[in-house]
Amino acid sequence: MYLCTSDGYNAEHRNSSRCRLPLIAFGTITILSALFLNSIQPVYSQPAPDFSISINPSSAAITAGDTAESIITVSTNFIPSVSLSCFTSPTSSSGPVTCNIDPSTLRSDTSSAELVPAGTAKLTISTKPETQPNKYTVYVTGDEEGVGGIQRTVAFEIDVKARAGLLDNGGLSPTMLALIIGVAIAAVGGGAFVALKKRSARKADQSIP
Repeated sequence: MYLCTSDGYNAEHRNSSRCRLPLIAFGTITILSALFLNSIQPVYSQPAPDFSISINPSSAAITAGDTAESIITVSTNFIPSVSLSCFTSPTSSSGPVTCNIDPSTLRSDTSSAELVPAGTAKLTISTKPETQPNKYTVYVTGDEEGVGGIQRTVAFEIDVKARAGLLDNGGLSPTMLALIIGVAIAAVGGGAFVALKKRSARKADQSIP
């Protein structure tokens, strides 16, 4: 312990260098402490909680009345649960295109700093035989559970084709098809009437002496 004057000298000039040793040590400790705190600060500030959604496959082509399936994968970091929902656009008045997700909530206990898979869910898209042929988009939305949570959306494209058979009229409109059927019935009925009339006439001729 040395007594220093304001100009950095102690009572004995030969000990002036020793007088500055406590100041140098204090400065060194201060610099090292600042560097240490700066190196650990990013650990607490990054990264922020987030999640992502992917879907595979992301498109399909089916016939009206059939179903399509896909797998939804959710990856998270620092987010315990994500709820899933879906809707279809455009809506079909002739036969709905519906979607269902199972399970509708994916939970994860991950505390990783990176986005890692939290789980998968199955997306099922259903149509009816009378569903209008068209291209539809199924939107799958994930919501971080809780007020003000993060939201992510992905799309699934589906092309619905007309079903062959009785519903496939060869491009004819319903009115034209009904007219053709009516004419055919009338023709069959008219032919039967003519045949019956001829048969009655023959019987009448045979009864005349």
